[in-house]
Amino acid sequence: MHVLTAASVSEFFSKIKDMKPMTLAMYVGIGIGCLVALWILFQLFVWLTRGLVLRRIAGVMGFKYSWKDLWELPKKCAFLPLFSKSTGGRFSGVVHGAREGVEIKVFDYSSRKDSGIFRFRRRITVVLMEMNYNFPFFYLRRERFTDKLAAIVGHNDIDDFPNKQFASKFYVKSADRQFAHDLMPEEMVNFVMSMVGDEPINIEMTRSLMAFHLEKRLSAKKVKWLYNFGWEFYQKTPEEAVARAH
Repeated sequence: MHVLTAASVSEFFSKIKDMKPMTLAMYVGIGIGCLVALWILFQLFVWLTRGLVLRRIAGVMGFKYSWKDLWELPKKCAFLPLFSKSTGGRFSGVVHGAREGVEIKVFDYSSRKDSGIFRFRRRITVVLMEMNYNFPFFYLRRERFTDKLAAIVGHNDIDDFPNKQFASKFYVKSADRQFAHDLMPEEMVNFVMSMVGDEPINIEMTRSLMAFHLEKRLSAKKVKWLYNFGWEFYQKTPEEAVARAH
């Protein structure tokens, strides 16, 4: 077995130094070509395996797996901040079905995130429900440390719910404060807290849409859980909130 030593490393760089520029350029080009080919193969592998997962999701939910809905989704979702405020958004692999007059889509969505130093893509799986309502904007997610800092300078969420544990654990925003209270009475608050546990649930509503996600790409089993949660949330929507959504 060859042991890497300082002498062998020095010999390697000496050979590179002695190479003709054209020969060195050829080897560099071959190396870059190999890396690009490996990246393409990896992306193809991810695309194929994710397609299998989405087809499994369709089978589990009794829905259809279709690429045709991809062309409609950007326009349909344009009013949800989850999509309208992101950059470089991409929709992929739509599972589509209907239940009791509600159109339901499950799909993967990725967007570009820039931390100032690094740029990466955020990938999530979304359960989207479309119904014949006109909801004001509503947003619910886990409260973060940055939310507590923002509250110090006056950027408050809606936190005057009777259940103080819920108010301290969840960040709630709405264009209609009363709608948020109508939507989240004690029964709905208890349902969310008992079902969600430690999951990073996100709920967005506006116009005719309800969107649910867990801030990551999901397995078939987890999508089924998210779909069941979303459906129960919709079924439990109080009459007072429905009345304000007409």
